[in-house]
Amino acid sequence: MFSGRPNPEWEISEDDVTELMEIWNTLIPLRSGHQLASKLGYQGCFLRCPNNREWIAFKEVVTLRKFDAYEYRKDRGRKFEKKLLSSAPRGVLPPSFHANRML
Repeated sequence: MFSGRPNPEWEISEDDVTELMEIWNTLIPLRSGHQLASKLGYQGCFLRCPNNREWIAFKEVVTLRKFDAYEYRKDRGRKFEKKLLSSAPRGVLPPSFHANRML
């Protein structure tokens, strides 16, 4: 869907960050994650914070990367992923994404 286009980016509110962290704290820890999808098509979404932390949500797994350390959690129902995607301002994600993917 985004082939040839830059990945969409947006800033999220403090309220959305708070809600995402509340969701993160309820997720069940996993011993390992999974491999990402191919280079084309949807590869999940991520939240990058100024303190060198990044959460990557894809296929019911959320990965927290802190520098070179990783933590994985099970995102049953893709709550974290859906919340992060729903924080996108109108028009940032194409309508087909909303209809066919997550929201």
